[in-house]
Amino acid sequence: MRHEVADLHIPWSFGVRIGPLLRLKGVRKEFTMEQQRYESLTQAAERTGISRKTLRRRIASGQLPVFSSGRRILRVRPEDVDAMLRPFWLG
Repeated sequence: MRHEVADLHIPWSFGVRIGPLLRLKGVRKEFTMEQQRYESLTQAAERTGISRKTLRRRIASGQLPVFSSGRRILRVRPEDVDAMLRPFWLG
């Protein structure tokens, strides 16, 4: 019988994590994570034409999710930046 780790509802302390594998009382499951794309604030600003300062204001207000790796490295997902932009029709 094959179990999914999410279906077992066992706390992490009951398992042994070995790299991308989790071994739980004979159950072995390989985790596959979807590859995420991230870009720096400078790359997002150049791609969209929005200033870095505006992107930082959106992050501070909670409108734009940000991911960090370390104290100074901030990354955003391109689809989150694109979601901030909405069509504006002059009619």
